[in-house]
Amino acid sequence: MFFKKRGQAALEFLMTYAWAILVVIIIIGALAYFGVLSPDTLVPDKCTFSTGLACKDFSYTYTASNANITLLLTNGLGKTINVNMLNFTSEQIQGGNDPTACGMSYSPAIQIENGNTGILNVTGSNCIPTDKGGKIRVKGKLTYSFTNTGSLPHTVEGELFTKPVQQ
Repeated sequence: MFFKKRGQAALEFLMTYAWAILVVIIIIGALAYFGVLSPDTLVPDKCTFSTGLACKDFSYTYTASNANITLLLTNGLGKTINVNMLNFTSEQIQGGNDPTACGMSYSPAIQIENGNTGILNVTGSNCIPTDKGGKIRVKGKLTYSFTNTGSLPHTVEGELFTKPVQQ
């Protein structure tokens, strides 16, 4: 008789915790369903490029026919650079992962002196986001060369994580 009482107490103890765990799982599910735990609200916008090129600010705007990505890059490479090309690709913009899908070549090259900030604008008809509701990740390749003669071109990669704004 005593053995049954001990087993019943243990089972009641476990069932109490099972109900508590079930309630917590239901609450987390409800928060996720209503978007409270969405990456759009939890993860901040960011712009990163390789060491030496600091992304101070950025914007991604689009209309029905084209999109515009604007970057404010600060040169910390120690020498004046010429920015020759900037291409953006993403699975979440029209054109997918085509390296020339959303890019613009600068002619003449934009020159950014050491320690100064330059404004880079990329406009393209294939840059319109396919996911128009949330944040998207866009990868960029920037080609630059130093202003001294005989400098080889350098390519660095960067990334934007932001919610495009429709105008």
